[in-house]
Amino acid sequence: MGEVEDLDSVLEHAECLPIFPLQGMVLLPDTIVPLHVFEPRYVQLIDDSYLSHKLVCMPNLRLSIGDDVVPDLHTVAGVGKIVKKMDLPDNRYFIIVKGIAAVDIASELE
Repeated sequence: MGEVEDLDSVLEHAECLPIFPLQGMVLLPDTIVPLHVFEPRYVQLIDDSYLSHKLVCMPNLRLSIGDDVVPDLHTVAGVGKIVKKMDLPDNRYFIIVKGIAAVDIASELE
């Protein structure tokens, strides 16, 4: 899939979007969020996304209360487009994401 200009194009062509969850972070449409990406799995997620549609789904984390604290995702999430990616030393990135829409997460893939 090529670079996407709006969410309608994404929903028309995408079966799934990469999920980049962040505790305490909400991505709203038309907001700009700067992020430092350093965890290897998220560096790979950004690499994959940037080479295809440049989109990420960013849900907030919900924590279950009890003996075992299990991270869980809120089902409403923001979708953002990576509008800038700067390479940093040690396989890290500084990215700027612009919120383009809110979506409901139907299911997660492993």
